[in-house]
Amino acid sequence: MEGDVELEETNRHHELVEEAKEEQNEQPIPGGQPQEDRKHCDWIGWIIRIAIVLVILGIAIWAIVDKDRLTAVFKSFIDWMRDNPVLAPFVLIVVYIIATVLFIPGIILTLGAGFAFNQAYNNVGLAIFVGSVSVWIGAMFGSILAMFVGRYVLRNWVSRQTKRFKIFGAIDKAIETEGFKLTFLLRLSPLIPYNLFNYLMGITKVSLTKYTLGGLGMIPGVIVYVYFGTAISNLSDAASGSFDGGVLQLVLLIVGSVLAFLAVLYVSWVARREIKKVLAKNDEQNQSNEQPDEVNQPQSEERADEQNVAEDIQSQERHASSENFNANAERIRDDVE
Repeated sequence: MEGDVELEETNRHHELVEEAKEEQNEQPIPGGQPQEDRKHCDWIGWIIRIAIVLVILGIAIWAIVDKDRLTAVFKSFIDWMRDNPVLAPFVLIVVYIIATVLFIPGIILTLGAGFAFNQAYNNVGLAIFVGSVSVWIGAMFGSILAMFVGRYVLRNWVSRQTKRFKIFGAIDKAIETEGFKLTFLLRLSPLIPYNLFNYLMGITKVSLTKYTLGGLGMIPGVIVYVYFGTAISNLSDAASGSFDGGVLQLVLLIVGSVLAFLAVLYVSWVARREIKKVLAKNDEQNQSNEQPDEVNQPQSEERADEQNVAEDIQSQERHASSENFNANAERIRDDVE
């Protein structure tokens, strides 16, 4: 009977242990999900990231390889905008957002907006205003969406690289600190690839506010290229992006080159400043780590001396007590005799 009770208690103990193990495995980790669910989510996240990259690359390659078909699509859309001037600005915004995310050249849409609205309104000023506002809004929302896509796909990997390499970390910190100035300067330059720049800024730590405000730098370029579109005389040239900007285009390219160069110099200067800050911080940490050792060394020597003195005193006390014991023993022996 006692054996059965012990066996039941043993089995119950094993059951409790197994339940505890299961609860430990199911216990949420800091992310708030069980470990198995977290791994499953990581795999799903990577699959989504890879799918996004493949879709964007596929469409970008198609736009380069099958340029004639892309031109035909642009031609149909520009022709539709010319025939629907009321609805066209709103549709243009949506199309521009999609084109920005999918790496489709936006300059054709910009030129096409100038051409279509000038043909529809028969008023250059109104065409430039409507076209510029529509293009800029579409470009802004498209750039923000592209930035978020780039941040979702690659930011974690870039964060690991910035921790490994100081130069990457310094550049990332410089962009985070001076995000508005950098974005604004580079947006002013027509030489900077617009679509690629959106994704590159997404993998940095630049804030959404600074990035969005920096998008104001697109306004001059948008107005100029919409104006170029109003000067185009036929639909085929607008759809293919063929135009003659003349002296104004040359000036725009020169100014854009200077601004891009200044932006690169500015980032380099800020990055060097951030590297110096990191090195100075490391030196301070090293000095603070060395100081406790220097302070603790005398303290440890003092403690050792105190311990030695205490041991000597205890030894003397033991020796004295031993002598007293022997003297008392001899006195008792003499009294007995």
